[in-house]
Amino acid sequence: MRGTLSVMIVACGWGCSNLPTPEQQKSISSDMHSALTSTPMFKRVVKRQCNYGCYSANGGVQCWGDNSYGELGNGTTTKSDTPVLIPTLTIGVTDLVLGDRFACAVTTSGVTCWGDGYGPTPTAISGITTGVTKIVAGDAHACAIVNGNTMCWGQNGSGQLGDGTQVSRQTTAQTVLVSSHDGVTTDLAAGSTSTCGVAAHKLKCWGQIRTDQNGASPVITKSNVPMVMIGSGVTGVRAANDYTCATALGRTTCWGSTLDAAQSTTPVVACGTLGPDPKVTRQYVTLMMQ
Repeated sequence: MRGTLSVMIVACGWGCSNLPTPEQQKSISSDMHSALTSTPMFKRVVKRQCNYGCYSANGGVQCWGDNSYGELGNGTTTKSDTPVLIPTLTIGVTDLVLGDRFACAVTTSGVTCWGDGYGPTPTAISGITTGVTKIVAGDAHACAIVNGNTMCWGQNGSGQLGDGTQVSRQTTAQTVLVSSHDGVTTDLAAGSTSTCGVAAHKLKCWGQIRTDQNGASPVITKSNVPMVMIGSGVTGVRAANDYTCATALGRTTCWGSTLDAAQSTTPVVACGTLGPDPKVTRQYVTLMMQ
């Protein structure tokens, strides 16, 4: 008798924009295969150009593709063209994100990461046990909303952890400086080496941030503490690579590299409404389908 599929999450890391191929799907259990071919399919789909990918169904995680840095999480560095189960993540996974060459999963006991910087088996991130409501990943860092606070870990060469330093903390999460952030974090996004959070309807960003618009010459700002980008009325934020979009007072504004916004020269239009917009389908796009 088939089990009940509770949650399904599919993610691709940097380098690919496709879901598992039909051949890859053949190796997936019947429950998972049914979910992959049904509508609506996913709670969350993260599409980025990638050379590896992962998905989660019924609380477990399977990954496929390149494994040079342990991205598949199965204790090896051997490539696999078909999904392989992560032995230590068979139940309890509620969310999943992929960075450049690493991945992180939210479980009932906290957050665990694997791949570049973590090794080929999932490693627990200290400082987080419960209360994760959102997790995001950049090239080599990750952040999460934990009990309303923003917590970050990983590489910090551009100040993307927002802790006032440029000291990396690979497996220890730390709260972004409270004195620089306002109240409960309601949304969070990560670019390659930047992070942005919404709190008290303000958008603040930290790390290496591009602020140019509409194909202008790059304008890059670095800050290792949160700095105000939009001071009021902000309801949502999305980011990818060197590109950020925020919705404030009903209007969506975008800045950064237009190449990263569906390769569009009109970034405000390309970014849509930061919601389930099927027109935005190219790389670096998070598509929500309920």
